[in-house]
Amino acid sequence: MSSPKEFSTALRIIIVLLAVGGIAYAAFPTVAPEEPIRIVYKGSAGNVVFTHGVHASGDGYGADCLSCHHNIEEDDVYDCRQCHGDDGDEDLPGMTDALHTQCIQCHEDQGAGPVECAACHRSR
Repeated sequence: MSSPKEFSTALRIIIVLLAVGGIAYAAFPTVAPEEPIRIVYKGSAGNVVFTHGVHASGDGYGADCLSCHHNIEEDDVYDCRQCHGDDGDEDLPGMTDALHTQCIQCHEDQGAGPVECAACHRSR
């Protein structure tokens, strides 16, 4: 820009665009979906990205809620960790064991989905 007037005009345009963007961002926030799209389970063997939408939708595997969430009460789904802690106990397996059993068993029963460790666990 060769003159102070051009610089001043460009600066005003930038300020107006930033203001409009900030107002639009505040006025139209994104709405979170009712069901999660993806869930990341962090593990020592690598993180597992679970695509909830693919597993639960009719276009995907079409699994009903009770296939995985065996603790539904009046439309409330509890967090797995409420019962399946990190270590587990005599009566309930820990979170890792519960997920391995649930996921791998379902994949084997349905004949779809990975059963090999590296297919689900991604390095960090």
